[in-house]
Amino acid sequence: MPPWAALDTAQQESDAFLVAFSGGADSTALLHGLLAARRAGKPPFQRRAVPLAAAHVHHGLQAQADAWLAHCAEQCAAWGVPFFAARVTVDAYLCSRLGLEAAARRARYRALATLAHDWAAELARSENRLTPLRITVVTAHHRDDQVETFWFRLLRGSGVLGLGAMRPWGPFPLVCSEPESRVACDPCLAAYDGRTVRLNLWRPLLTTPKSALVAYLREQRITWHEDPTNQTFDTKAHGGMRRNALRHALLPALRRTWPGLDAVSERTARVMQEAHACLMDLAEIDAAAIVDGAGRWRLDSFSALPAHRQRNLLRWALQANGWQPPPEARLDEALRQLAAHRSARKHACWTFRLTAQALLCADRQGVWLTPPRPTP
Repeated sequence: MPPWAALDTAQQESDAFLVAFSGGADSTALLHGLLAARRAGKPPFQRRAVPLAAAHVHHGLQAQADAWLAHCAEQCAAWGVPFFAARVTVDAYLCSRLGLEAAARRARYRALATLAHDWAAELARSENRLTPLRITVVTAHHRDDQVETFWFRLLRGSGVLGLGAMRPWGPFPLVCSEPESRVACDPCLAAYDGRTVRLNLWRPLLTTPKSALVAYLREQRITWHEDPTNQTFDTKAHGGMRRNALRHALLPALRRTWPGLDAVSERTARVMQEAHACLMDLAEIDAAAIVDGAGRWRLDSFSALPAHRQRNLLRWALQANGWQPPPEARLDEALRQLAAHRSARKHACWTFRLTAQALLCADRQGVWLTPPRPTP
């Protein structure tokens, strides 16, 4: 059992684990560590028969992509791990809107959902199972990634939710965050069938520094491949990879001044996660207090809440529906127009498009959220 693999097993029990395996140092150490845990009967493999497989996504963005795929297949064969692979094409429109990194991530998560779905169907047939399988996709995000995510979102002006960075455990992300409809409707949704598989995402290494993973691989004499874009910090290269500029230029400079930067950043992210959980608890209390018999919020009661609790309640409701919140200015404009509608006491129904996924609606008595009608 590797010394860094004190795997957090607070997550619910899973029926199978699918490791996102790029062949790089992080995912190689993760896969080997999980294999060691299973051999030893350690969490999360108290039941040693729990299936473990690896999935590789071929993006076709690097000349070495075919070699990486072959390396992953060979490594899994040597370790006796079932291996699945998918080839994806990164959408040019998403690249133009989100950048290459985010567009590739979107394609990767869609492919992982599809592979998990297909594997679950295969397992269900082999077990003659009718109830949904609980598949956990495991990724090798480590403490360095968490620190980068925290600072990246801080520099973008994220709120409490964003500053919580990555969560160690949660539902597999199936909804996009961009307001434009083509970006917001993640194709992952089409690949997901809740009747067959329930997908969760587990990041067990968020408190483990990358240096520990590399040291472990060297100690075990395990090889891995290097992605050249991870060494790129020219923001004009590879579609403007600002995260790599943060990784190779800004964060090293900060660490020279504040040696404890990583530990402080990780702790702050955890505090933000707790703060966000408290805000969601408050919103649930507010929602229960003002709901009417039709499942809407009473307009007068909603309007009596302070503006910050109105915004918080809307964020909670959006999240509960799997919809991403709009920018702060959009929320403020929605509440301004809602207040004007209430003051006018109009009989007609009022609607405001919060995002591509959600409309805020009101009449004289109630307020509610609803998805827009699909365009013919």
